[in-house]
Amino acid sequence: MKRLLILLALLVVVLSVHADRRRLLTVRNQASAASYTASSIEFSGVNQNVTFSGSTVTMSGAGQTMTISCWLNVDSDGGSMYAVMARNGTSGSLWRLYRHTDNSIRVLAQDSTPTTILDARCSANVLEAADGWVHFYMSVDLSSTGNRAIYINGSSASVTWTTYNTAGVLALDRTHLYIGTDDANGNDYDGTIAELWIDDAYWPAATYASGFISGGNPVNLGSDGSTPTGSAPDLYMKFVSGSLGVNSGADGGTGTLNGPPTDGPTFP
Repeated sequence: MKRLLILLALLVVVLSVHADRRRLLTVRNQASAASYTASSIEFSGVNQNVTFSGSTVTMSGAGQTMTISCWLNVDSDGGSMYAVMARNGTSGSLWRLYRHTDNSIRVLAQDSTPTTILDARCSANVLEAADGWVHFYMSVDLSSTGNRAIYINGSSASVTWTTYNTAGVLALDRTHLYIGTDDANGNDYDGTIAELWIDDAYWPAATYASGFISGGNPVNLGSDGSTPTGSAPDLYMKFVSGSLGVNSGADGGTGTLNGPPTDGPTFP
């Protein structure tokens, strides 16, 4: 009996220490978020964008996995505006992240036929001018309907998966990547974007989304965006003043500033 009591006492101590360590890590993460101020880029909604062309942002040739994280802030409601789009010029396979006309956030991907292989949309009015900064995180692995999720502001969102083709292949290696517009220089983004992070790997939202937001604030992702996952993403746009077009991610490169867009006036 005495030995059992000693073992129980030791177990209580171990559990207490573990709980204290978890609380300490949480506090440190919140402190890191509170002390970090992200930069942003502002688009007027008319002919302002960042464009990568050629093989600057390669990602993968063909795959079924993708993860996107970014902070979005819009200045107007009710219109379709593109945050990011990738395509071979103005034809062929594509994928895009945009604010839909019902103020929802939508991700759509098509193959070369063109047939939609992914169409995911959050609830209406999730991204309005009155909302200020909104954090968006999506992770998908098309091979399984169990490997998909969208988080808004750190919490699992209500999503309509209109199309989710488990045999589909995401064409991420497009020759053109547009930030703030579409392939025809239309549906221009009206507002600001910060911490744009895109990778051709599947980083489950339930596990990794918390590494991008803490207490409603952005977290320092590191110089190359590798801090949350331990691996630098293909694209990480920090939008630092004087280097708005620089990709700090694994693919590197610098996009062309058309317009040009300017330093964002507000930050997440």
